[in-house]
Amino acid sequence: MAKWIDPTFSLLEALVANSIWCSRLKKPWRILCESCPLSDYVNAELKVTETPLPRIPPLRGRVGFEAFYKGFQFNPEVIMAKDQNRLFPLETRTPGYATVNLTASYTIARQHSAQTISFNAFNLNDRLYFNHLSFIKGFAPEIGRGARLVYTVRFY
Repeated sequence: MAKWIDPTFSLLEALVANSIWCSRLKKPWRILCESCPLSDYVNAELKVTETPLPRIPPLRGRVGFEAFYKGFQFNPEVIMAKDQNRLFPLETRTPGYATVNLTASYTIARQHSAQTISFNAFNLNDRLYFNHLSFIKGFAPEIGRGARLVYTVRFY
């Protein structure tokens, strides 16, 4: 059974509390924009043999911010994962990675409609990386560099 840990607890208290522990940190703040770093980590193993359980995610993190100005929104982010070395005997190792994503949009609001032009670019550094939780990680990497442009009109 996983136990969520309040960030005010120390890491030692967390380890003593349970052999499987998770930590999720979320600290939003505002300084002319909104920022919200996230991270998570799972350490799970069989108690008797101290063998790591299969398909446990590595330490992961996401850092980014959202900036707003009138109808414009700008949201860059970096997604990172550490290499997974704590492996179940039948698993393969996955290397760590860091990838950069960018989202921007502009909204024109009218009395009975809203027009939005959105741009989304992902994996801008074109990093070849594998998701440790994927069943097909040995055959298929995650998506490469890409972009999407969307124009939307909403009537109300």
